[in-house]
Amino acid sequence: MRHGHSCKGRISKAYRTWRNIISRCTDPNQINYERYGGRGITVCERWRTSFQAFLDNMGEPGKGLSIERKDNNAGYCPENCVWATNSQQCRNRRSNRLITWQGKTQCVMDWEEELGLPRLCLVKRLYRKWPLERAMTTPARK
Repeated sequence: MRHGHSCKGRISKAYRTWRNIISRCTDPNQINYERYGGRGITVCERWRTSFQAFLDNMGEPGKGLSIERKDNNAGYCPENCVWATNSQQCRNRRSNRLITWQGKTQCVMDWEEELGLPRLCLVKRLYRKWPLERAMTTPARK
C-alpha cells in the first residue's frame, strides 16, 4: 500500500500502529485477535479506511508512546484513544484490581504510590486477606 509515510524505506511508527490495530481487530488469523476483534473491539470506519484520518486525529506518537484505549471495552476511535507511556498503560489493564478506600477508587499501583508502600507490599497484604483499613494504613517494614 502506498501511504507516503516512511523514511529510508522504513514505515513510520504511526503507520505501523494503525496497521496493527486494524489487523488485531479484523483478522481472525492474527495472534491477538481473540483479545481484540474476538471480544468485540472494533476500529471506527473513518480510521479503518484511512491512515490519513488516523494520523489527522492522533498525530505522530512521541518517543516512548504507544496507542492506548481509555476504555478497554470500547473500540479504537478518536474519542477513546490517546498516545500513552507504558506506565500509563499498565494502569489501564483489564486484569488490574481496583480498590475503593475512603471514597476513592484506584488500581493497586496507584495506591502503592500514594501511600508510599514498597512494590507488591499492598498486593501481598490483600492476598493474605488483611482488613482493608489495616492493609492501607500499616507502615511497611524496613
